[in-house]
Amino acid sequence: MAKRWAIEDKVYDTDLREIITHSNLVFADAAARDAFLVGDLAPVPGMLTYLVAADNLSNTQRRIRVGGVDYWAPPTGMEVVGMSPAASVSAATGVATQVVNMTNVRGRNANTMWANNQFTPSVPGFYELDAAVRFNNASAADGYRLAWLSLNGASQVTAIPGSGNQLGPGAANPSTVHTRTVSLYFNGIDGSYVTLMCMHNSASSITISGLATSATLFTAKYLGM
Repeated sequence: MAKRWAIEDKVYDTDLREIITHSNLVFADAAARDAFLVGDLAPVPGMLTYLVAADNLSNTQRRIRVGGVDYWAPPTGMEVVGMSPAASVSAATGVATQVVNMTNVRGRNANTMWANNQFTPSVPGFYELDAAVRFNNASAADGYRLAWLSLNGASQVTAIPGSGNQLGPGAANPSTVHTRTVSLYFNGIDGSYVTLMCMHNSASSITISGLATSATLFTAKYLGM
């Protein structure tokens, strides 16, 4: 398929690349894209592709170049992960607890950016992070409720500045604590990751709601470079 146009074709190689970089090329999946875009048609920054396989917006990707390395980036402003617990999580009193059992409920790139209950961006750029934790236990309707996002750890020490929020003391039951929206730059190569954390000081353990009743959610949007 790849061809270098001859001058008599009236179309130059630079013209072909201009066409490609302003076209949305459709492929069955990433493997088909990688097999086709080789040689003279190798991906260049600015190129757009659409992958049919999962049939959603994440499959529209733009080629970007950062530090000499090329990436397929999701559309600017797109939610790349939306995670919620598949099952309830028990949070002991006075202990920083990571929200686990997370499963993909809204995001599109969770297969590459979410693993082991951690968000690990694989494409360089800024990301907008939001989350909420639903505390649900009728027998523990006292004390405070706290939620925050941690960077490269699972404790208060690794909290992302400005992400934490608190209800209480004397928080109602059930109650939902929303973290504060933060935007962070990730380089996509050093393995930096984000976890959703919570804590309370009620007299007994509190259940963090799972999918059935959940307002517990972690989301990340790609804001671009």
